[in-house]
Amino acid sequence: MRHYIGHPLWLAFGAALVVGCIADPEAHAGERIGAYLDVGFGASRIQPFVTGPALCGTIGVGASTHLFGPTRAWFEFRATAGDEFPSGMPEAANAGNQSLSTFLGGLEFMNRTLFRGPFLTAGLGVGHSTISGARGPTNSPNFGFVPLHDRTAAACGLGLGYRFSGGPGPMLAQFALRTHGLLYQDMSASAYTTVITLGLAY
Repeated sequence: MRHYIGHPLWLAFGAALVVGCIADPEAHAGERIGAYLDVGFGASRIQPFVTGPALCGTIGVGASTHLFGPTRAWFEFRATAGDEFPSGMPEAANAGNQSLSTFLGGLEFMNRTLFRGPFLTAGLGVGHSTISGARGPTNSPNFGFVPLHDRTAAACGLGLGYRFSGGPGPMLAQFALRTHGLLYQDMSASAYTTVITLGLAY
């Protein structure tokens, strides 16, 4: 349990909840359901083991609906897959092949009257991770192949981005920095990804 409490995403999620609680409840926000689709790329790592990063691609779809003030209920499905960064050093860490999919529910914070502008998402849910062929560097205690297995566990995610006019018709363009992964415990390895995404929102 101490691994969970100290996880940076838990701290960020708690900060997001505080923002939602102190937001002005009298401020008006749009009532319609919003949705988005995005794609992107980034890096995937294996926690808690010391391995090199994997270059990964991601696709996600999400939806949200107004709760109060700038706060919305938010849901997202995201799938990410990657392979190791090229390395000419045989003693270097190897991230192997990784895939991660998560379904999250949480809160989204955005402009109180428009759907444009900055937004923050934070949520918890469930996810599935697969890893193969990963190993630690020769100069670390994790040298040798990481004990790997497919894993389904509690998941978390965080996103920070901006929506702006410029999409086709009523659509908005959006870009975001997102991270998602499985909560870990003891020596259970799982992929953890950070990506930059670009997509369309309505």
